[in-house]
Amino acid sequence: MLKGVDVSTTNVICSKKRLKFSDIDIERYFTFAETCGAAFAVALYSYAENANFGITIDTSAVPDADNLISLFEKSLEEISQV
Repeated sequence: MLKGVDVSTTNVICSKKRLKFSDIDIERYFTFAETCGAAFAVALYSYAENANFGITIDTSAVPDADNLISLFEKSLEEISQV
């Protein structure tokens, strides 16, 4: 569907309040960023007071995935210090 697209992003808004499942507090969600043919997909999701990211990389299109993740982490650190 997205063949030829380099980056795909999405924002999934979850509950602002803490939720329970069978009387057990849900601490966090884990998300999967579907590439749909894109080389790099990022899903941002927020739950309660946390913002989290799910990242999926097509390593045949992005041969240095570890470096890309490292740069992504450094960018988030810079933003959080503002």
